[in-house]
Amino acid sequence: MSKDKTFLDTKQLAERWMRSPRTIEGWRNKKIGPDYLNLNGKIVYDIEEIIRAEEEAKVSHEARTT
Repeated sequence: MSKDKTFLDTKQLAERWMRSPRTIEGWRNKKIGPDYLNLNGKIVYDIEEIIRAEEEAKVSHEARTT
C-alpha cells in the first residue's frame, strides 16, 4: 500500500518554526536548513524530514543532575 506524503510550503514551515518566510528562503539560498523539493518551481518540505529535524534539535534535561 502506497503512503501519501505530506509537504509544507515555505510559509507553512516558517509559521511552524516561528521564523519569517524570508529567513527560510535565506537558509535555502545559503544551502543550510532542511532539505527541500523543487516540484516544477514549487518549493516544498517533506513533513517527515521536518519532524526528524525537530526531534534531533530537542534538548533533554532528563540526564541532568543537580
